[in-house]
Amino acid sequence: MNHCPSGSSPEGFFSREFAALGEHSRRRRRIPGENMFSKTEKERRERVEDYLRRSMERYGESVYRLALCRLRSVPDAEDVCQDVFLRLLRKGDPAWDEERTKAFLLRCAVNRCADLGRQRKRRRESAWEELPDRPAEERDEARALWEAVGQLPPPQRTVIHLHYGEGYATGEIAAILRVPAATVRTRLYRGREKLRELLGGDYEL
Repeated sequence: MNHCPSGSSPEGFFSREFAALGEHSRRRRRIPGENMFSKTEKERRERVEDYLRRSMERYGESVYRLALCRLRSVPDAEDVCQDVFLRLLRKGDPAWDEERTKAFLLRCAVNRCADLGRQRKRRRESAWEELPDRPAEERDEARALWEAVGQLPPPQRTVIHLHYGEGYATGEIAAILRVPAATVRTRLYRGREKLRELLGGDYEL
């Protein structure tokens, strides 16, 4: 299921974000070389559209899962996805490699989640039904883990997800969150200890 952004096509982003550019172009007086400028601008727009489309396909689910883990709310997670990819459209660069693009998106997601946490009352919904389907024998354990992770403070919840859900090492998480690596290690340690307390002392992540 493609959750992010709402409506799987990115065309809605472009129609809004390039509207001002189109209006500006219509108002300009014709000058020598304008046709060349228009062609160049069209090529640039096509590159940006392709970059955003590929980024949505590759990292949309990662952004959504992080937002859902952090906020525990489907509508809020979808809002975060939309905002994050709009920011990529405005601030991203098609020349960025995959790792830089993904790190940018996840950092923006963390920041946007923090903003929403300050602005909105937390919706009381587990969003469990929105998680990917799992084999029947795994569902009870996965549900228990999901609910336990939801009881962690947001900073611990975030590093747990980035480490175990996205496979990032401590130093990489530190770079994404822009905090010291020691802070990430502390949050991971405390998060693991709390999960063991909630799930049973012998539980292993």
